[in-house]
Amino acid sequence: MMTLLSVPLGIVGHGLLLKPRRRAYAVSVPVEMPDYWTVDQLHALPDDGQRYEIIDGELHVTPAPSFPHQLVIGELVYVLKPWCDAQGYCLLFAPAAVTWSPRTEVQPDILVMPKVNGRPPGRFEDVGRLLLAIEVLAPSTKRWDRFTKRREYQRRGVPEYWIVDIEARCVERWPATAESPEVIRDIVSFRADEASAGLDVRMQDVFRAALGDAPAED
Repeated sequence: MMTLLSVPLGIVGHGLLLKPRRRAYAVSVPVEMPDYWTVDQLHALPDDGQRYEIIDGELHVTPAPSFPHQLVIGELVYVLKPWCDAQGYCLLFAPAAVTWSPRTEVQPDILVMPKVNGRPPGRFEDVGRLLLAIEVLAPSTKRWDRFTKRREYQRRGVPEYWIVDIEARCVERWPATAESPEVIRDIVSFRADEASAGLDVRMQDVFRAALGDAPAED
């Protein structure tokens, strides 16, 4: 399949994408897009402000997020960080690559993972597992987040996956073995294991702090 990409000069040759030594000028050129992607091919794509993810070689491209999307992420990070610090967990937000195989790499909006010997990991492969993944829905990601990514998170044994729906002002909570989500409009609770303290997130407070009283648009 052939498509047009706006890429810096010097990174395309013989249908292959190569990492540039420098980025000076951008041009639109025809690039051969593989039917099934690898993580190495994904990493060779230009940094154009979009999010590129693959699951079992299937590429998904997400445009730059809206302000409401980012405001909700920021408020959730603000709420989650004290709990993560107290429990000794590492809290990250996109862009942060979760690489599970040579053909699967995703970027949750927010992710919580264990530390390594009390220190933040240098890369996901140092830990290899997530405790919690959170995605904030956008119009272009609804099917990807609710179906493709949700199934992948469950397949990988992520204990909980939250889908934050700004428009509906709720959270779809997916435990690892659930066949349908619990739709929560008020308090979302989470506990990584029996030894850790629980977390309670008042979602209406999050939406109010991030978006005010105006109707949300994402």
